[in-house]
Amino acid sequence: MVQSISEYRQDVASKIDRLSLSLKKLVLCGAEFLCQAGRNGSWGDVRINSSAIWALTDLGFAEKHREFMEYAVKKLLKQSEIVKDIGLCFNHEVWDSSLALIAISKVDGIKYSEEIKGIRSWILSEFKENEKLD
Repeated sequence: MVQSISEYRQDVASKIDRLSLSLKKLVLCGAEFLCQAGRNGSWGDVRINSSAIWALTDLGFAEKHREFMEYAVKKLLKQSEIVKDIGLCFNHEVWDSSLALIAISKVDGIKYSEEIKGIRSWILSEFKENEKLD
């Protein structure tokens, strides 16, 4: 039996959707395993931790695993430093602080609004200091 081009495209689109869903489920299963293992592991690198939190929230992991995401954000925030009269930073680097800002805001922008404001203030102060912006 010969398929029309329209039927062929629908068939391919359906297969792509099923494959995409299967891959997402596989990634989430792997993330769950890593998160459980990570409770006893190292959460010492700001960039890696921020990227992991960001990725997990984008995959929908945070919706089902709020407790773990709160744990991860707390671990991340322990790596921050308060800079007097400026805000909150991570390793005094815009890169680290920016990634942390994205990750924390994705988990719960309202709950962590004060931390987010502090990080934003520090990042902006770095641009003002380095670029002499007003």
